[in-house]
Amino acid sequence: MTGLTITHEVASVRRHIVQDEDPDLSYLEQFDINDSDPEIRKYARLDRIRLAAFHRDEWTMLGVYVSLHDERGREIERSGGLWCIESDSGDDYFAEVAREEVAQLEDQYKLDLSALPIEEV
Repeated sequence: MTGLTITHEVASVRRHIVQDEDPDLSYLEQFDINDSDPEIRKYARLDRIRLAAFHRDEWTMLGVYVSLHDERGREIERSGGLWCIESDSGDDYFAEVAREEVAQLEDQYKLDLSALPIEEV
């Protein structure tokens, strides 16, 4: 993207972890339980167990995005985010996604946000 600018000084970066309201779970249905290959059947069984756990609300799908704020706390931009993340992916993965989202905004707007910590919301 060209021609984009941020007209306010960025004072903070915030990480948001939110519910994915329309998750795509088709990846859990890609293997055929009746396949002749025992490995394929094994993965199909594991995926069915995982999908059943999702329907029992044992885990959910989330999205992670970051927002940039000015010195008054006003949001001046947000990343597109990464969606369809399994809720039990772990804090390290959520932090990694947030860093990648910050890097995309840095590249898009030619910013250096390395001095700002990523705050959790």
